[in-house]
Amino acid sequence: MKRLFALLVLIVASASAQAEAPVILVFGDSISAGYGLARVELGWVELLETRLNTEGYGYRVVNASVSGETTAGGLARLPRALELHHPKIVILELGGNDGLRALPIAQNAGQSDTDGRAGERRRGEDVAAGNADAA
Repeated sequence: MKRLFALLVLIVASASAQAEAPVILVFGDSISAGYGLARVELGWVELLETRLNTEGYGYRVVNASVSGETTAGGLARLPRALELHHPKIVILELGGNDGLRALPIAQNAGQSDTDGRAGERRRGEDVAAGNADAA
């Protein structure tokens, strides 16, 4: 009985500690989702989380990436993801599928600007925003 109680205390403490860790939200397409990799653990998002933990930064990385996602699709999902995860940092990796679908660059650039504003409205601060296609 004491072992069961100790295990329960450890589980609750672990969940509490994880819930308090600041969140990095990765919001992208198949590149971030790890599509096509033999093991998703080999993707850059998981490698980032491992590196941050190894270096003692204490962030929890949430991968909300969807293979095949377009900028418009990401824009539609972003407010809910911000509300759900309350990230300290958001990494947006979108636009590749827009290019594959030959969507106009101006349309993509405008949507990326809107993505940044959605994060700004929710958090009140931006770290960085960019669009490789607009360069």
